[in-house]
Amino acid sequence: VRKPAISRTGTYVSADGAVLTTTEVLDSCTRITLDGRYDAALAFRDDTLGIAVLKPVTALAPRGVATLETAIPRPDTDVALAGYSYGEALSGPVVTFGNFAEAKGLMGEPNLVRLAVTTLPGDSGAAVLDASGAMLGMLLPRKEDATHDLPKDVSFAASGPAIATALAANGITLAPAAATGSLAAEDLSERARAMTALVSCWK
Repeated sequence: VRKPAISRTGTYVSADGAVLTTTEVLDSCTRITLDGRYDAALAFRDDTLGIAVLKPVTALAPRGVATLETAIPRPDTDVALAGYSYGEALSGPVVTFGNFAEAKGLMGEPNLVRLAVTTLPGDSGAAVLDASGAMLGMLLPRKEDATHDLPKDVSFAASGPAIATALAANGITLAPAAATGSLAAEDLSERARAMTALVSCWK
């Protein structure tokens, strides 16, 4: 059985099936698919933020679409993400819970948010949601180097406002979050899964 070269997570950001994902999944692909079935094409990429948007060749009707949280959460606020941690090995995404740590990177980078959550490579590209189910950012790939060994629960995401600006410049408007308060854990998990897509690169 032929398998993709790399699989990562994506998030539906429009009603016609546009998917936000990580640029990490785009390396030398001859074909990109969503959920293993639908062909997609690159609409745009922003290598500074590490994000890309894919458009399905045939319009889709996703079960859920991300909305944007514009307020900065307090430190230690609960967050959740649904990601394809194990690629195509499972039929659906795995929901992971953690905490919001800081509205910037360790070096003060304004377009990043820092999280306290343990993730796997396949989770990259997942929407990071607050307790109401609104998107705070998109999980970025974990970067390791020989001189810095960060704790396993230190993760980073491209910030929601930076993503929204990049999307708007390319004709996609993220709806602002309407819900307030906290969803029950099972409802938050269902919302996270509904807006999540498996993104696969074939060579």
